[in-house]
Amino acid sequence: MMKVLFGCAFCFLTCFGFAQDETRPSNEWFRELAVTQIQELKTGALLVRLPENQIAINLALEKGFVKRAENIQKELDLKNYQVAKAFQHNYTFSEVYFFKASDTEHVKNQQWDSITYYNYDLEPSPPIMRFEGGKPHFTAELTLLRADTTHGNVEGNGDDPMFEALIIKSPDFIQLHKPFPYYVRTWSSLPIRRKTTKVVELLDGNLWLFYKTKGS
Repeated sequence: MMKVLFGCAFCFLTCFGFAQDETRPSNEWFRELAVTQIQELKTGALLVRLPENQIAINLALEKGFVKRAENIQKELDLKNYQVAKAFQHNYTFSEVYFFKASDTEHVKNQQWDSITYYNYDLEPSPPIMRFEGGKPHFTAELTLLRADTTHGNVEGNGDDPMFEALIIKSPDFIQLHKPFPYYVRTWSSLPIRRKTTKVVELLDGNLWLFYKTKGS
């Protein structure tokens, strides 16, 4: 019954939304869904999407700003490397895999053989270290948190970006919902932002706490 609840939840949230508050599921409904999700993640895998920013790089190259394009790429490579290393040293809750944003549609369509995965050094992973399905999986990325998903648009996310965070999402890249501990803020808008290692550490700790108190 719980797996049926989990499987139907995202379809309901994204395809139909909630026209009125009366149709919004109860807090108990969301609690049961969160318990199912934490159990599935514990036995499954987290697929972390790494940005590529190819549009900005191509635009710089088209305008002849080669050095600018190189700097964008270097900055992005460093950020992605920091994310991978943060997971290597601070994430223990589930299996974790890394893929580039250009493979997003392959992940959505579960075309596992078409996806290039990367190890903690951002080198292509050998076949033995690839995620090939057969178990539950969720996605994650450093991006802008959106407003309450239950009032989301056709993409399944709220309309207004709120703040940057490390966010756990569904296999279709839809934000999860409280009480699942699905995000940790980076505080990027503040003079001193959280280090990526701390963000991943907090996420891992929140997942373990929720699992031990609600899901195990």
